[in-house]
Amino acid sequence: KKFFIEVSSKKLVSSITWIIDDISELLAKSDIKKIIKNFGKSKGKMDPVIYFYEEFLSKYNPKLKIARGDFYTPIQVVSYLVNSVHKLLTSSLKKETGFADSDVQVLDPAVGTGTFLFYLIETSNKEYLP
Repeated sequence: KKFFIEVSSKKLVSSITWIIDDISELLAKSDIKKIIKNFGKSKGKMDPVIYFYEEFLSKYNPKLKIARGDFYTPIQVVSYLVNSVHKLLTSSLKKETGFADSDVQVLDPAVGTGTFLFYLIETSNKEYLP
């Protein structure tokens, strides 16, 4: 909320106002249905939604980025962590469906772009949905 208030305030740093205006114009002309249709289907640096905030904040206010701890976890690390915990849930904790088990609860307090949750859902869907 603070981010949007700051970006929309009259105190906005003049060196970035042009990009905020460009993004606003671009979003106003975008076909949101087409964007949502393929959301999350590309992997790695090809998916700008995943990387936008960290990249933007590192240019807009690097000190704030560090103070808030806004750092992106690479997809390879997320995939490894999700797959490892999923295997532990099924083997050691005997949760047959891993993350999809009704007794398993997930908390991601630093959700950011939701990459961990996305991979968690994707892993569960791959194994347990037809």
